[in-house]
Amino acid sequence: MDGELFIDRGQFSKTISAIKKNVPIDSEWQNVKYLVFDAPALKMTFKKRLHLMEDVIKSIDNDYIKCHYHR
Repeated sequence: MDGELFIDRGQFSKTISAIKKNVPIDSEWQNVKYLVFDAPALKMTFKKRLHLMEDVIKSIDNDYIKCHYHR
């Protein structure tokens, strides 16, 4: 899955600071999420990939991985 680590809009430097530390700080990582926006290795249309990604992410039931919705 293709995506990015993300804390919030306008928080790029905070995200980079959390993920680049040699010794991670748990409280900083608790704010980091993995936003998935594609699964290009799947040989299907984007729309089908998006629906599959949504289903997989829902089945994981984890607050730290989210599907990024396209408009």
